[in-house]
Amino acid sequence: MTQGSELQRVVGDVVRDLVEAARAQRADGRLTDTGLQALTFRAGRRIVEHVSAAPADGRAGLLPAVVTAMLLAMAELLSQEHRGAGAPGGAERQPGAGP
Repeated sequence: MTQGSELQRVVGDVVRDLVEAARAQRADGRLTDTGLQALTFRAGRRIVEHVSAAPADGRAGLLPAVVTAMLLAMAELLSQEHRGAGAPGGAERQPGAGP
């Protein structure tokens, strides 16, 4: 597996885990802004740990790949929800979205 595809896999897994954890907490009625920040911090840390394993001279160059992988993972999740393949009940409002 190439470094780019491994990074994309890690970021995709992190984004899916974050969204699933936020949905679970929201379903239990316990998703607060502070809780969402904690989930996001933990998710970000996993990505930073993966990127920090890269050689120091190549880390800055990975930033565009990380951002692209994050956006792609979110787009895939939203697409699945739109098709009804996401969480039970079809498409849901994302944390931090308007009413």
